[in-house]
Amino acid sequence: MRYRLHDLVRIFAHELAVSDEDDDHRRAAIERVLSGYRRRAETAAMARWPQDWGRSGRNADPATTTVAQASAADWLNAERLTMVAMINQARALEMWDLAWGLGRAFCSLCHSLRAYWSDWRTVAEIVCEAAAHMDDRRALGIALLDRAAVSGGQGSHAVARADAERALEIFTDLGESWWSARAMRAVGMALFSDGNLDPGQGYLLAAITAFKGEEDRWWSARTQRNLAELRLAQRRPEQARKLLEDALEVFKHDRNRYSEAQTLRAYGEVLGATARALRAQGETRAAAEDFTRAGFSLDRAAETFRLRGELWEEARCLRAAGEVGNPADGLRELTYVRRATEMLAALGDSWGVARSELSAGRAHSRLGRTREARESLERAVHAFEELGDRWWMARSLRYLGEAHLEAGDHAAAVSPLRQAQDIYRSLGNQAGMGRTLELLRRAGE
Repeated sequence: MRYRLHDLVRIFAHELAVSDEDDDHRRAAIERVLSGYRRRAETAAMARWPQDWGRSGRNADPATTTVAQASAADWLNAERLTMVAMINQARALEMWDLAWGLGRAFCSLCHSLRAYWSDWRTVAEIVCEAAAHMDDRRALGIALLDRAAVSGGQGSHAVARADAERALEIFTDLGESWWSARAMRAVGMALFSDGNLDPGQGYLLAAITAFKGEEDRWWSARTQRNLAELRLAQRRPEQARKLLEDALEVFKHDRNRYSEAQTLRAYGEVLGATARALRAQGETRAAAEDFTRAGFSLDRAAETFRLRGELWEEARCLRAAGEVGNPADGLRELTYVRRATEMLAALGDSWGVARSELSAGRAHSRLGRTREARESLERAVHAFEELGDRWWMARSLRYLGEAHLEAGDHAAAVSPLRQAQDIYRSLGNQAGMGRTLELLRRAGE
């Protein structure tokens, strides 16, 4: 149970404060409350995601860590509106240090939960504004990375890249090597997410080297997982698999169940891709084994996140399970995707919903439901266009063309495939161009 003032009591109290207290006393009282709240918010944020705040916390007892992370999530869910109000009040009173500190903790909590996107974006802007007023370049670099995270998460990859590149320049000038490595990773992920795979991998490789130089096993392993996902997009699943197996060893050794589950999700996606390739080559027995292993890996990851109450991560696992492509599991895979879509919509993740529409289109296509596949993929195309995410728009167009081809309608496949080809060409995405060209040849172009 939570207690608060009745609206009339609060209004009356505010009137008394304005009439009976001078500005200095009132400001001092507000500053004490905001300072205390900042300490509580930072404590929750550090418990939730210690790696966002430094190198400490990776060898803690996993049971204790899990409880602390769950408590931090509960705290944000309960205190979110109060936090946003306090951040806005600190901004209005030009208490920039408090606005930055409260906002930084809020962004860290939202990032680790992947929730409250609208509030997260608003607060990230305030954190950047506060850092500029503080004239603190280090604080500005951190704020830029926080803003890049929410921009990239909502599909604005060019904006995210610009912020991450600016942060990298700041940290390099300051000699902040650990933060520079984080900024390198952020630039690489923005490039990767925008379809610029070759330059993206250069930044990710540099970030891995830098994290190893900092002896930061967790960030090095996490960035290896990101690189593995890029390798999968390049159709290099064996390299992706090795990167993920190495990352898994780190997370298992450190007993980091959250990061282990994230890596199991990516590992399941790689096994699914391998299984589809084996099936296309006619190696049905080997394909069946990898389909089973992919499902097992994704089930383990989803169950871990479900038990932890990690809805966004669970939804990602469900969506991945719906993309495995096991011919013996078509209806179940479609059900997984639908559940993921509902969860992501409830969390306000518009990019995630668009991504799930693409997954639904592919699931319908595998079931021979051409009309449903076309409708889902067209929704994905429009959603990614509105979000300004050209790479995923191109992928949606490519899958739309492929769905038409599989339905035997070669003429209808040509237009979306040509659109996809144009976008891939503008991005310099050789892998995408190659895949689309193969489909255009099938269409007789």
